[in-house]
Amino acid sequence: MIEQLMKKLSELKTEDEFWILLDGLCRPAELEMVAQRLAGAERILQGMRYSDIVRELDVPAFVLKCLQNRLEEDADFRSLIAANSDTREAYRSFSEVYDVLTQDVAYQKRCDYVELLMQKFLAKKPELVVDLACGTGTVAVELAKRGYDMTGIDASQEMLGVAVRKAKAEQLDILFLNQTMQEFELYGTVDVILCLLDSVNYLLDKEELEQCLHWVQNYLNPGGLFIFDINTKYKLETLLPGNIFTDEVEGAYYTWENAYDKEEKICMFDLNFFVEENGLYKRFEEVHYEKAYTRGEIKSALRGAGLKLLGEYDDLTLDAPRRQSEKIFFVAQKPQ
Repeated sequence: MIEQLMKKLSELKTEDEFWILLDGLCRPAELEMVAQRLAGAERILQGMRYSDIVRELDVPAFVLKCLQNRLEEDADFRSLIAANSDTREAYRSFSEVYDVLTQDVAYQKRCDYVELLMQKFLAKKPELVVDLACGTGTVAVELAKRGYDMTGIDASQEMLGVAVRKAKAEQLDILFLNQTMQEFELYGTVDVILCLLDSVNYLLDKEELEQCLHWVQNYLNPGGLFIFDINTKYKLETLLPGNIFTDEVEGAYYTWENAYDKEEKICMFDLNFFVEENGLYKRFEEVHYEKAYTRGEIKSALRGAGLKLLGEYDDLTLDAPRRQSEKIFFVAQKPQ
């Protein structure tokens, strides 16, 4: 029956024929339901929270969940939905080479370190863990393999597509949500929220940082931990500006140029990629921005969100941060 319908649709030659057929086959309420689901799928890709979509479109949350699953699992469906929607894809092209370019990141070591911090500040092993701004899901997959019930959240649908494929390859049941750090929604509270690889720096002003911390505090269990790292002001203001980095790895060549706005305290990364495809090189460009936060600004924002700072450490150590630390880890807790 479905094949017969598809054959008939493919034979239509004009828009008027399409509407005549639909008007004859479907009641107005049925057409409205299809249109409602299309609008819901587009808004999911735009990173809107379920609660906001429900209020705007009056569509049940369980329908949105089904659409979310389909968008994550079916790249063709996702592409069709995104084709005419105003989807924000800061990492659309970057996702193609992200794992290649970050292969020098010691993910295993970073997961070991996160576990060390959890053991240090929690009486028992946490069960529910969220990886906020999870990217292509490497950390979420690794921690799931270590026995944690993981949820990954990222604003990029393209990045999440890679993450879903990784989880399936390992036969892991990980929930991935296409949401932003500033506005994310979970199905309940969790024991630990992670935000790694300087993702917090992508919150470009105090308001965005406060919004993120509000939701972190909201979805943590009492006594739960928020573990995150930042690129330091020293690194973004002193080490990166004026430098141009180049590298070639596994068929991808890139240049990375940096500039720093002292007034806004924002570092711009201008990335140019040349990716080999069928013997030819495809060029694309990405521009990313990171905010240089001081330790004092981070502490103040945590206090304002009702989170207690438990510790701050030089990268991957239990040592206090130095004046020339390039990355600092913070551990905060929702009070009991």
